[in-house]
Amino acid sequence: KSSSIDDQTRTVILSLLTNLCSEKRIRFCAVNQTELFQILIEDLGYYENEYELNLLGLLINLTNEESSTLERLYKNLCEKILTRLKNSPHHQRIFTLLGNIAMHYEQAIDILIEYKIISWISQTLQQNANEEKIRAGVRLLALCTQSNVQGQQAVANDNKLLSLIYEQLIKSQNSLLIGNSSLVFGHIIIHSSARIFLRNNPGIEKTIDQMLKLVEESWLSKVARKNVAIFITKMVKADESFLQEFRKQHGTEILHSALKDVEL
Repeated sequence: KSSSIDDQTRTVILSLLTNLCSEKRIRFCAVNQTELFQILIEDLGYYENEYELNLLGLLINLTNEESSTLERLYKNLCEKILTRLKNSPHHQRIFTLLGNIAMHYEQAIDILIEYKIISWISQTLQQNANEEKIRAGVRLLALCTQSNVQGQQAVANDNKLLSLIYEQLIKSQNSLLIGNSSLVFGHIIIHSSARIFLRNNPGIEKTIDQMLKLVEESWLSKVARKNVAIFITKMVKADESFLQEFRKQHGTEILHSALKDVEL
């Protein structure tokens, strides 16, 4: 809080706080019994490089759980991130932080959509993004498309973004990323542009074949396999042509066999 602290000392203190607040009891005290949250929000956008990276890391820790403090400040926090950090290089931590907030407060998603978060994620992930950044972005997309129709339509209409997400389903070896990618497609499949994308790119036969093979992968977590199965179910329910191909490939039998150890 003191303006007399130099940047190097401030960065060291922030790093120490980040480590301390990884412990739940200390995190609870920091959030609910100090002004730390408000101070950090005010600092957003005024410092760069390592300090900003540590600042975002600490905010990620502090937003792991719901709290009365976060409920009071999340709107201000979202708006500060979306206006002050547009040119920040720390996209992975920004998307993770926004994902934490969106997970707790559905109204936060309305703010994100208003500030065109889908477009920001899309542009970022298409610029040489590594898997960690993609993972954080796709998790946030899954949250933003869960019930927000505007968010669903924005993703469904972005073919480049759809290609990137579908590629994760086919190539990734990370269960969380595959699970969240499946959620995104499951959320947007009600929109015709998403189904047109699948028809024109992998094609109906290949899409069904790839998803049925994916749901059988033994290394995939139960949650991820469940999410893939939900995507398949929503896809065949939304479009007769996908349903016919699903039946042709004995999809019901495959799902039943693949999910016998998964609680639906």
